Amino acid sequence: MHHLKTWANLKVKDIDQELLDRLSLRVDREDFQGKCEVWKIREREYNCCGQKIQYSLVKEHVVHLSVPKIYEILAEKYALRSKWKKNKPRGPIPQAVKPRQVIQMATIIFGELFAFTAVDTFSKEADILLVPALTAEYGCKLLYQSMRKRFSGHVNLLQTDGGPEFKAEFKSKVNIFCNRHRIARPYRKNEQSYIESFNRTVRKECLDW
Repeated sequence: MHHLKTWANLKVKDIDQELLDRLSLRVDREDFQGKCEVWKIREREYNCCGQKIQYSLVKEHVVHLSVPKIYEILAEKYALRSKWKKNKPRGPIPQAVKPRQVIQMATIIFGELFAFTAVDTFSKEADILLVPALTAEYGCKLLYQSMRKRFSGHVNLLQTDGGPEFKAEFKSKVNIFCNRHRIARPYRKNEQSYIESFNRTVRKECLDW
């Protein structure tokens, strides 16, 4: 009677080498495809952060990757800021004691549609602009719309994140409407707390998430 091998006593040398090679190739291919999805989302969403890529992977592909793993994959293709490079000094988080002192601006991604948002951190008045693309040209359009129609034309400080939609045309015009333009430090939850709270409300009402 022949002895039957079990998984417990099966050794690697007992497995067909060709099968091992095929399995390894399959794992490598799947790993590469997963990386391609991360890179594709990064480019589609205009260099969005790891958290947004993580959300898109779960929603679109039912795949969960940790944020550190996502940044590891991004670093294989893109030149990311070195962890040793310190953020520029930006001073304390500005606090408003009356309306029109501090305005925060940010963006929301609705799949194929985008929104630029703005909020007065004291009065909680807000403005929103729906656009087909996340560009500095549309960011500049929100700047003119919100400052002229909602926020009395001029404020002490206007704060945004460091995304490309708040550079170029936006950056060249922002000082017309404020005494100072401050870039929020990335991944500091309190830096943009008012506008992020407003954006969560908009997401909940529009997308139920």
